[in-house]
Amino acid sequence: MKTILFLCLLCIAPFSSLLSQERNFQHEYDSLFYTGTPQQLSSILSSWEKKTPQDPELLIAWYNFYVKSSAHEVPLPKGAQVKDGSDTATVTVQYDGEKMKKAYTYLDKGISLYPDRLDMRFGKIYMLGQTENYDAFTKQIVEMIEYGYSIKNMWKLPNKPTAKNEETLLLGTIQLYVGTLLDIGDAQGPHIRTICEEVIKHNPERMDFLFDLSVTYMFKEEWDKALPELLKAEKLSPSDISVLNNIAFCYQQKNDKTNAIAYFEKITKVGTEEDKSKAEEEIKKLKQK
Repeated sequence: MKTILFLCLLCIAPFSSLLSQERNFQHEYDSLFYTGTPQQLSSILSSWEKKTPQDPELLIAWYNFYVKSSAHEVPLPKGAQVKDGSDTATVTVQYDGEKMKKAYTYLDKGISLYPDRLDMRFGKIYMLGQTENYDAFTKQIVEMIEYGYSIKNMWKLPNKPTAKNEETLLLGTIQLYVGTLLDIGDAQGPHIRTICEEVIKHNPERMDFLFDLSVTYMFKEEWDKALPELLKAEKLSPSDISVLNNIAFCYQQKNDKTNAIAYFEKITKVGTEEDKSKAEEEIKKLKQK
């Protein structure tokens, strides 16, 4: 369960807070988070709230308190697999809905008061993914992208009170979110498409999001929609084997032998020996048809 909670607890790494000199609530809370009882943690948080009710770190602390208390292990049915595909796990983690509502109440207040705190947004999106609420997951990502570009991605993070451009961190993390949806499969195609289109609207040179967008069309065998996105991706990264392979595959599905062969030939010039061998085999098959 520690692994599952790790990203959620991104928000609670020790950092300074606007606390009274006589008592460091943040330190007390952090030191007892894993070992203390719910009553001990709740007591610290209640005292902290009386002192500085709008402290962003307090709001994050309440959020993580309710996330932690909502988590419980559930035995897996025999032969079942958890989301990561493990065939050795015997339990999975589920989250109590009512406690998660309380958790989101605190984090939503934090985002409202401190909309440029990127860690708060990451924390909420992560748990929406863990609880498989993919509509809300996608909506929060889109809102984060929109707000980020409205402030030129000048985000604040814990221990960094001065905002700085965090576009690389933002888009890199979103790419991980998209990867999670891709692993689930074609049912998440509309969510992936929504996220990718939002990123591309603001940053049309992100080859990775163009590629992921094309995959959502390939899920549906819409080759004529996938190809334009792949060709844009190729212009940005002409030697990317995944892009070249998918272009060749799309042309194969369209029965366009000439272009399929042309792209497999490109792979023979830039790929590894294994890539070249596979491409040459495909060329051979196409020429025999």
